[in-house]
Amino acid sequence: MRLPARERIPVMKNPLRVAKKLHDSLFMTFQYAINGVPQNLTGTTVRSQIRDVYGVLVGTLVFTLLTQSGNTLGLYTLELAGPIEFGPGEFFWDIEYTFTGGRISTVPEEGHNLLVITDDDTK
Repeated sequence: MRLPARERIPVMKNPLRVAKKLHDSLFMTFQYAINGVPQNLTGTTVRSQIRDVYGVLVGTLVFTLLTQSGNTLGLYTLELAGPIEFGPGEFFWDIEYTFTGGRISTVPEEGHNLLVITDDDTK
């Protein structure tokens, strides 16, 4: 989806900011919790996409659910398949959870997280 000219994606007030270099790998681990209590994500699907400031899709993060028991309850990873090939610049991403039963929740609820890609300095 491309937003109309000059309409940029909103960023939340205090976004989760991830800084990487062009051609690096992008791998992140998260724990889903409600009120500080980790939640079992068995049966949940997760979707996360990276978009440029105008909403153009530049990458999709692959979701992997870790074993859901004990201290790994709610843990999962998001990883970009292959090295970062877009940038340098600012990019935005969010995480969409689809729970068993069809309920959908997007984090953050307002705005987007920030991904900053810098030059890889290999010129």
